[in-house]
Amino acid sequence: MSDKIIVGIVQASPVFMNLEASLAKAIALIQQAAEQGAKLVAFGETWLAGYPAWLDYCPNAALWN
Repeated sequence: MSDKIIVGIVQASPVFMNLEASLAKAIALIQQAAEQGAKLVAFGETWLAGYPAWLDYCPNAALWN
């Protein structure tokens, strides 16, 4: 067993306000990193959160009526 592991670090933006498209993008980025030898791929915290962070602070921003 090898003592080394190749880690891929993703520095990319998710697709704004689109969880499904962001997931597809994440899968493509993971595949690309794996093709380059990565055994572990890391994304930033809340990369696939699926909701805008400001909703926690301004809940009325989600209301359209």
